[in-house]
This record gives sequence, structure tokens and C-alpha cells, in this order.
Amino acid sequence: MKRLSRPSHAWDSIDYQRITGASYHAGELIVDFADRTRARAAAANLLPPSTADPDWDGMVVDTYEIGVPTAHDRFELPWSAIRLATDPAYAAHLHTMAVEQARFIGSRIRELRVNLGLAEGALAQRAGVPAAALATIEAGQVDLGGPPLEPILAAMGASFRDLIVNRPNAVSPVPVVPATG
Repeated sequence: MKRLSRPSHAWDSIDYQRITGASYHAGELIVDFADRTRARAAAANLLPPSTADPDWDGMVVDTYEIGVPTAHDRFELPWSAIRLATDPAYAAHLHTMAVEQARFIGSRIRELRVNLGLAEGALAQRAGVPAAALATIEAGQVDLGGPPLEPILAAMGASFRDLIVNRPNAVSPVPVVPATG
């Protein structure tokens, strides 16, 4: 019989993610998880700043999220947002994953561009983005204020699917024909 391996990090366990209870007291949200840990955070820090009149007494606790009624709607607070705010190791893990993903996407965009024989400046012009922004993306630097990837990919005749390497039946980007006129 095959033995299941134990999760290598706490967040790999479903019990780390599963909410078993929550309460609100004096501006603090207290959340219990199935792994027998308790997270405490200032409730105001867990909601977007524009959230109007959260009703913490009316919150609904589900397995993986907490629903908080507000003046206009109900805000869904997922387990991951709670852990991000309260577990420094989990926050560091997510940061590391974001950096790795940015590097991968940047290198893949550079690879697609080079395979098409496009200079960085030419692609930036076709995509309508500043050349410095494209260089930042290709360097794998996280820039949340930078341009979206869609116009860059479209300028190469590519899509998000083309960022995936070694996928079956991968479509190569369409060669870019220089504009005339």
C-alpha cells in the first residue's frame, strides 16, 4: 500500500486552511483553524479600506472563508488572507512564489520575443508600452504598477497559454509582420 507523504510546510495541510471557528472582540478578529492554531488580527486590517460599516457580529463562518456583511454587500474573507496577515512564514512563502513567477513570466516573454526576432524596443512599441516597463517585466522584477501582459503577448501573436512551457499541442506565436505605410 502506498503511504501518503506528510506536507512539507504547514500551509500544505488542508487543516491549515480549514476554519473551525471565529469571533470578534474589541476590534480584533480571532480565527481558529483545524490544525489547532489560532490567528489574531486587527479586523480593520483584513478588509479593503473602502469597506463601509462591516458588521462583525453578523459574520458567517464557512470552512474556508468568513462572510462579513457590510453596508452595501457581503465581503468574503478567505482563509489565505487571514493567514497572510498573521503568519510571517506563509507571507514570506507567497512573496517567494510571486518573485519566482515574475522571473518565469519575464524569461518566457523574452524567449518568445527573441524567437520571433523582435528587438525589445520594437515589441514595446507594438504593444504600446514603455520600453523600460517591458525591460522590467523581462528582468522578472515584480512591478504591480506596470502594464498588463495582454498587449505585450498580443503584439507577439501569443496568449497566456504560450507562457506555459512544454505543454502538449503548444501553439507557437504567429510571426509578426512589419507594419507598412
